[in-house]
Amino acid sequence: MNNRIYFIRVLFAVLAFFVIKDVRAASWDSYDFEENDFRYKITSTVWNTVEITYYPSWKDVNGWPVDVEYKGVKYYITSIGKSAFQDNKNLKWVWIPDYVTEIDESAFQNCVNLTTVVLPQNLRSIGKMAFFYCSSLKEVTLPEGLEVIGVNAFTHCGLTTVEIPQGVIRIDDYAFSACHDLERAVIKSDIEKIGGNIFAECEKLTYFSQNVYNCYYLETLGFYGALYDKRTKTILSYPGGSTAEAYVIPEGPEVIKVYAFAYNNYLKSVTLPSTMKDIDYFAFSRTSIDTLRVYSKQSPFKTNVLYDMENIVLVVPYGAKGIYGEGWKEVVEMDPIYLDIKQADVGNIKLLMDFGQHYSLIIDAPEGWQVHSITLDGEDVTEQLTEQNIFIVPSLAKSAVLSVVYEKYGGPITEVDAWQSSSVPKVLVRENSISITNISQQERVWIYNASGQLIRTFCGECILSLFPNSTYLIKTSSRVLKVKL
Repeated sequence: MNNRIYFIRVLFAVLAFFVIKDVRAASWDSYDFEENDFRYKITSTVWNTVEITYYPSWKDVNGWPVDVEYKGVKYYITSIGKSAFQDNKNLKWVWIPDYVTEIDESAFQNCVNLTTVVLPQNLRSIGKMAFFYCSSLKEVTLPEGLEVIGVNAFTHCGLTTVEIPQGVIRIDDYAFSACHDLERAVIKSDIEKIGGNIFAECEKLTYFSQNVYNCYYLETLGFYGALYDKRTKTILSYPGGSTAEAYVIPEGPEVIKVYAFAYNNYLKSVTLPSTMKDIDYFAFSRTSIDTLRVYSKQSPFKTNVLYDMENIVLVVPYGAKGIYGEGWKEVVEMDPIYLDIKQADVGNIKLLMDFGQHYSLIIDAPEGWQVHSITLDGEDVTEQLTEQNIFIVPSLAKSAVLSVVYEKYGGPITEVDAWQSSSVPKVLVRENSISITNISQQERVWIYNASGQLIRTFCGECILSLFPNSTYLIKTSSRVLKVKL
């Protein structure tokens, strides 16, 4: 009796397994007909095209059809439907039919024994999680016609090399993340959009190949293999397997994307430039970083960036400690260097800045003199001088020469009160703004505070917002105006 009950229970369990499989398949996608265990949905009666919507997850494929006949009409297979082969543990190789242009979401997800995939040249799109957790898939050749690679498309695959062909225009978030054996990534494509860290948790990936076409690999500028967008304004990914202990981001980049530095176990310090404006969530999560040096005058960190940051010492510009908030192990200000300038020395002062040094400069003009310009290796950086006479030295990829040029006030000074204007240039003062007109677009204008510190330089006419109850000097090539707000 007990044996009969046990047998019945086993029978019902087996039947339930197959029923659940069929119900699951039916719930995923409707279909129009079935042939050799493949289920198909007609996608066009004009072009006679179909989509594979389901194949039993307990069977391997004996042969891959290119076309199929239904009611006397030949149909061509042009797409692999959503979850069509998901969880198939018996699938070992895939030969996608030549006419297929799209592989939909989760089409081969969790096919853990899949070792070989042959993709057609007509393929245009690989959908979200299409090959997610195909852990036995060691190699795949992406066709030249491919345009889109979806979110987590190859996450947790066994890939060792990835080569993005010319033609791909978009790679979505985490497309190749957690490919723990991935050692080499080549990006040839003229990509328009790359999502959040497409190579997150690829701890064997040490660099991005130099023959990238659109996402720059600029070692000579100190980029050291990180993946940037076309304009080198956004850091997309830092190789998780890079063994460098320090990474200095040169001046220029403004954004660090989500998880960009995450999962690197070698980095100890990262230096962020003064141009940095926006650091995305979890950018430095789960790393061995213990020091961040920041040269930005305003905190670029979002709240959630501080996740996993309680062991990091943050080194910030002199006088900026209060703007970086809490959540760090410690916030330390950089030591300032004061330039001791004598009257006789004023004119053109040069200072050699050494790569790897981190400091701020306090630049004060002696009485009767004013800062005319500041250059760093020939590039005008005058506007980086703060209201407190502090010049934040940017991170440097090499030694550089900082040049500070002073000049005497010189010439008569005309005072301009509120609501009063002069003829050349014409200056109109209203509350906390100054309108400067009646000068050519090529004429240079310098704005100084009352102590002679240069706070703004420009060409041509403009409207400036300045602090009320203050005095400013406006210098042109022909005269100096003293303006009271």
